[in-house]
This record gives sequence, structure tokens and C-alpha cells, in this order.
Amino acid sequence: YRFTAAVRARDRIESDAWRAYLLGRNAWAGRSEVGLRSAIDHFREALEIDPRLALAHSGLADSYAALGYLSHLAPRDAFPKARDHADRALAIDRSLAEAHASLGFVELYFNWDWDRAETAFRSAIAIDPDNGTAHQWYSTCLLAAGRLDQSLNEIETAQRERSHRDQERDDRDHVEDQRIAHERDVALDLEPFHGYPPAPRRQKAKGRRRK
Repeated sequence: YRFTAAVRARDRIESDAWRAYLLGRNAWAGRSEVGLRSAIDHFREALEIDPRLALAHSGLADSYAALGYLSHLAPRDAFPKARDHADRALAIDRSLAEAHASLGFVELYFNWDWDRAETAFRSAIAIDPDNGTAHQWYSTCLLAAGRLDQSLNEIETAQRERSHRDQERDDRDHVEDQRIAHERDVALDLEPFHGYPPAPRRQKAKGRRRK
């Protein structure tokens, strides 16, 4: 009886933590400042219930990174917090694809270290080939490095994995535009311009500079 009661208590705790995590991801998905701050509250709640829920740390990493990228919070304040939570998630579970993707986003958009970002994204994809977010962010990394064909392939993979999302379609259009511009520059014997990582939809004027 005591064993059964303990199992039920554990299951209830795990269920409550998981529910808080899912509420956080739902709030994060909209990328609004209010939504991102709400997501942080939900992820913290999940960790209060289950301190070893690595996914919640990954969610916090993504939320702080988005706040910094979209200039809702100074990048110098937001991204170190994002890196800290990505590291915490990996310390708990190195097999968590989301945590590797979170780390890659920080390396790409804050440290501007494309090699480390690529390593992180490739790790995420190796663990979970169906992770559309990892493919999407890896596509942006490849685009920034001027590897346009590979970038297009990754965003098309993201579209296949997450066809209900509009962001990947916007990014695919951006990659196509960059490839056309690249081919034009080559034809005109100009030095090719590789472009910048695309900003999220409806936020194209924000988030590209560090403060």
C-alpha cells in the first residue's frame, strides 16, 4: 500500500510538472514579450515541482534567448541566462535534443560562433531527426555561413516536420531570396553577400544588434 501511494504521488508530481512545462511551451510559441515572460513563469513552476526536468531548463533558455533576440530584454542580460539554462539542461540530460538546440541558438545569435552553433544543432538533429526547430535554426546558421543550398535543404526538412508553422515558410523564402541574390552577384562578378540571419516574422526591424 505504501509503495502504491508513493508511486501515485510521484506520478502526480510528474504530471503537474509536465503540465506546467507544456503551458510554458504554448506561451513561448507566440514569441510576444508577454507570452515569453509567462513562459518563464511556467517553466520555473515546472522546476519547482521537478528540479530535474531538463526540458524546463531548455524552455527557459529559449525564452530568455527570444527576449534578447527580439530586444524585449538587453541581449547582454538575456543571453547569459539562456546559456546558463541550456548548460543546466545538458548537465541533467545530454541526450536531450532541445537542450543542444537551445545552446546552438545562443552560440549563433549572441556569440556569433557558427562552428559551435553548427556542432550544437547537428547534435540536436542526430538525437532527434524530427526536431523541426533544430532544423530551422540550423538552416539559419548555414545561411549566415553562406552555405545556401544546405540551408535550403534544412528549412525544407523543417517544413516537412512542422508543416503547420508559418515561420519555416518565411525562412525558406528568405533563403531563396539570398540564393537568387548570390547567383546574381556571381553573374555580375561581384563579391557575394551572404546576408544576415532572418528575423522572426513581424519582428524584422528588431533584435539584430547586441547592447
